[in-house]
Amino acid sequence: MLLKLIAKTHASEIIKSLEKNDELHFGGICKYVEGHKNSINRILQELYDEGIVEKREENYSPKISKSYYKLTDFGKEVSKIIDQLEVLEHRYYEAKNKPL
Repeated sequence: MLLKLIAKTHASEIIKSLEKNDELHFGGICKYVEGHKNSINRILQELYDEGIVEKREENYSPKISKSYYKLTDFGKEVSKIIDQLEVLEHRYYEAKNKPL
């Protein structure tokens, strides 16, 4: 389920970093998202599997390659949903903390 995926640790951070930077290699994503590289890689794979990000491999030699990621059109829509959820969350906390 989409909401479960974007609620996972680092998922929305990865999506927002790709939205701001268009395309990033794995190391670039790790600079924006603090966390264990294995966790970030696992979330990236899930985002890829769900069609939220696309992946491009660039081979520098037979043993050295870099993976570049960018949002798909669907991923850009998901990013907008994340923005809307953040606005709703802010409104919720404002209303909850407002004296009656």
